[in-house]
Parts: sequence; C-alpha cells; structure tokens
Amino acid sequence: MAVTINASTSSGLIQTADTSGQLQLQTSGVTALTLDASQNATFAGTVTATGGFVGTGGMTNLGTITTTSGTSASSGTLSLTSYKQLLLVFNAVSTNSATSTSKLYLASGPLAQITTQLAAASDNFYGSVYIDLSNGVYWANTSPVPTGAAPTGNNSSPYTGISTYTTASTVITVYTNGATFDNGSIIIYGVK
Repeated sequence: MAVTINASTSSGLIQTADTSGQLQLQTSGVTALTLDASQNATFAGTVTATGGFVGTGGMTNLGTITTTSGTSASSGTLSLTSYKQLLLVFNAVSTNSATSTSKLYLASGPLAQITTQLAAASDNFYGSVYIDLSNGVYWANTSPVPTGAAPTGNNSSPYTGISTYTTASTVITVYTNGATFDNGSIIIYGVK
C-alpha cells in the first residue's frame, strides 16, 4: 500500500493514509506517479519537461585502461547493452617511441587509427574518442603534448572510421603500432 492522493472526477480530492513510506499520485483512481521510501520516482506514462530537464546518470564511468606496459591495453569485462555510445578519455598516454610505431588504434585494426605519432618519446597523448555502439562509427580528437606542457588542442588530430565495437562488446582494447606503452590511462565512460 501507499499514501494516495487521487484527483477523482466524481468526488474531487480523495486521500488515503498508511505507514509504508510510499506516496502515489493518481488521476481518476489510476496511479500516475509513485515515490518510494527512498525517493525513487516511477512514472506510469511519458514524462515531458517544458522548462528544461536536469537529470543524472546519463554518463557512467565504466572503468580505466592502464597504459603503462605492453603493445596493447584492455579494459576489464564490460556490459555495454544499456549504452548508446562510449567516450574514451586519454590522459598522458605515451609509448617508448616517437616513430610511426607510436600511433594508437582501436582493436579493430589499422583502419581504426585514433592518434598521430608522438613527436618525441617523452610526449603524451591527451584527448578523447567517441564510439557509437549502434554502428561502430568513431570520432577521435587526440593531441601529442610535450611532458609538462598543458594540452591546448593546437595540434589535435581528428580521426574518424568504423570500429567493431557494439553493445555486444565486452572488452575495449587500444593498441600501438608496435611501440610499448609506458605511461598514462584511458577512462571509459558509457553514455546512455
């Protein structure tokens, strides 16, 4: 049961009391909104906001890929079924080389390039990669930045392509073109 407030078409306002901690708003005896004891709201119909809507939970931190060793780095096991997009945020990711082997790719092959090469082995990649999980399309905007310098975006390198990532994917992998990762991390966000 719940405390109910009902806008009846025959009797006007009808209210009932109980001690459940739940509140139901009704129209003509049909529940339109239920608030539970933890203030979680359940709507029976469509929610429309005319003055704007502020919500939470649209983006969720799914984990971090550590890029400090090896030629590839992967996430832990992920469940992506409830997400539409992924956002990968690169923070001081680097390799031990400034040659073409320092270019980074998504795990779907050389056609999924997401960075240029580092200008110096001490540089770090900063930036982001968006992946649409409905079709695998990605857009990457990453910059090689000298150690100690602030990322400015002045030398950002946009890349687009098709990855193999979908809502059925369970692991996200980034790999080099042969160099070894030696610094940084990639935060993975799921976007609903």
